[in-house]
Amino acid sequence: MKVRQNNRIVSVAAITAVGVNSDGRREVLGLVIAASEAEPFWAELSHAN
Repeated sequence: MKVRQNNRIVSVAAITAVGVNSDGRREVLGLVIAASEAEPFWAELSHAN
């Protein structure tokens, strides 16, 4: 995905975490936008409230 940052167009990663509840329905667990999909990105997603 491309975004404008400091008057420049840059690429960013947007990850949506989806889970399945006890009724079998999908639910969005989290959404994070970061500079890349590197390890800190996944750590932030896994610790999000």
